[in-house]
Amino acid sequence: VTDGGVRIDFGSSKIAVVKIGADWCGPCKVLEKELETMQLAHPDVAFQKVDLEKLPSEDRKNFPSIPVTR
Repeated sequence: VTDGGVRIDFGSSKIAVVKIGADWCGPCKVLEKELETMQLAHPDVAFQKVDLEKLPSEDRKNFPSIPVTR
């Protein structure tokens, strides 16, 4: 599945949580810790993180603020 230029790989899961952020983003780091806890509690859910800085510039405009979860 592609959302805003980000490829989301569900694997064998029916649910995926995708965090879009950046290394320099303080709120992204806080959210990252929460998602790591959730990942341990929900091994049946596919958790992915996307570094906004690594996306092509035309795809970055789809995410005007970070962090974003979808």
